[in-house]
Order: sequence, then structure tokens, then C-alpha cells
Amino acid sequence: MSDPNALDLNEIRVQLAYVAIEQIRLEGEQKKFAALRDQVNRAAVAAYKQFGSKSFAATDDDLGSLGTLTVNETHDSARVVDEDAFKAWVERKYEDAGVEYKTIVRPGFEKALISSATLDTKSGMAIDKDGEIIPGVEVKKGGDPKTPSLRYADGAKDRIRELLAARTEQPAPVDLTADDTRDASEREAAA
Repeated sequence: MSDPNALDLNEIRVQLAYVAIEQIRLEGEQKKFAALRDQVNRAAVAAYKQFGSKSFAATDDDLGSLGTLTVNETHDSARVVDEDAFKAWVERKYEDAGVEYKTIVRPGFEKALISSATLDTKSGMAIDKDGEIIPGVEVKKGGDPKTPSLRYADGAKDRIRELLAARTEQPAPVDLTADDTRDASEREAAA
């Protein structure tokens, strides 16, 4: 009598073949999903631009409310584009507060300066709390749509999983490499 815990090399080959097949199938599904997601996102951004709608309900006849797709907008932002001009200004304005040897502005200090500045999107300039223009900083106007985000409704993911589980059956593993095409029980009975 054989050991019931012994490895069945043929069964391992069958399962490895199944994993290989599933990996390729899932890669194809991921590509299809990415294309569909991009199409939906482009449509949502187009509707936002045309009608001003920022949120769209995701509903299904069987599952009800699934969530909301929201088009978020970019914010006004600023970034240093001329390091030398910015460093010279910081060195003059703040002396020891944020400047280290060789006029290196610490990233946290730079971020704090920019986030506390007034961003004049018309002139493209950042203005500090004293009303002084911060040189070397570029201001970009916000308000452009970003990639939409989907927020699932409470319980929607579970309802979707239940529906998918009811609709799909796992395909039986197929061994593409073995000469023996009998399943494990047939091989065991023959042994």
C-alpha cells in the first residue's frame, strides 16, 4: 500500500500546468480590464468637461448600487524650477532658518515655504507671507480633471463576489506535459 502523503509528480505537473494557463488567462483579463477602465475614465472625464458632472453612480440590475465614480480635480500647485534663484532667495531671506552649508535648502523647508505661499495662477508666481515673490518657483493652475476614482458602496464587493462565484466555475486542471492523461483517482486505482 502506498503512502497517502507521498508526492504525486504527475499531479504536481497537472497543477503547474493549470497555474501556467491561469496566469496567461489572468494577464489577458487584466489587459481587458485596463482597456475598459481607461474607456470608462475617458467617458467620465468627457462628461465632466461637457456637463460639469463630477460623480456618477455605478449600478447593476442584479446588485443594485455598487458605488460612485468620482472625477477629482487637480489643485493649484507650485514647484521649484530654478534651483539657483530659489536658493539665493532663501539664503537672503531666511539666513539660518532653512539653509545649510553650501546653501542647500532642506526638502521639508522647501515644501513648507511653497505650501504656505500664495499661488497666483494668473501671473504664475508664488508669493510668500510677506508679499515677496519667490523666485525660481513655477505655479500651475489646478482644476483639471484627474483620473476618476471608484468608491464601492457598503457591501458591494461582497455582493459582486457572490454573483461572480455563482456565475463561474473553475475549469478543471489540464496537464499539457504528461503522457498519462488519467486523473489521480484512475492512476491510484491502476496502481
